[in-house]
Amino acid sequence: MNVVEGGLTLLAAVLMVITFFISFSPIISGPLVMWLIALGYGTLTGFQYLTVPGMIAITGLMILGSTSDYWLPLFGIKTDGASCSVVFGTIIGGIIGTFVIPIPLLGTLIGSVIGAMGMELLRVGDMKKTLRAGHFAVRTYFIGMAMEVAFNIAIAAVFFAVILF
Repeated sequence: MNVVEGGLTLLAAVLMVITFFISFSPIISGPLVMWLIALGYGTLTGFQYLTVPGMIAITGLMILGSTSDYWLPLFGIKTDGASCSVVFGTIIGGIIGTFVIPIPLLGTLIGSVIGAMGMELLRVGDMKKTLRAGHFAVRTYFIGMAMEVAFNIAIAAVFFAVILF
């Protein structure tokens, strides 16, 4: 590995670390950005160090990580019987909370809870169900974050395992 390729490797590592922290925002898909970094690195080095099988593995992890909101409910992990309006309120509230309360992570969480509880209160008017919707939003938020972290780490691990060994 020459100086330029070493520099590209260092740049990819720095960008992956930055992406890891930026991806805690609900707007940025960490696995997708990590994949783009790996693809750029592979393209610039002619897939000499990041091999095609390695890139295929990273692509699989990116697809799983980017679509987890769709396949997690199949395992009963995310929805918990929540109505569509609660799920919608959680998503929209999280996005609004991110911008209105610009405290990293906290704004998104508060917005998600308020959105879910507001939608459930409008839908049924029952405080017990409204509180359950708030619990759903908190649980969904932390499961989503855990999945994002897991897939980001897995992508970075495969990337560095392939180029270093």
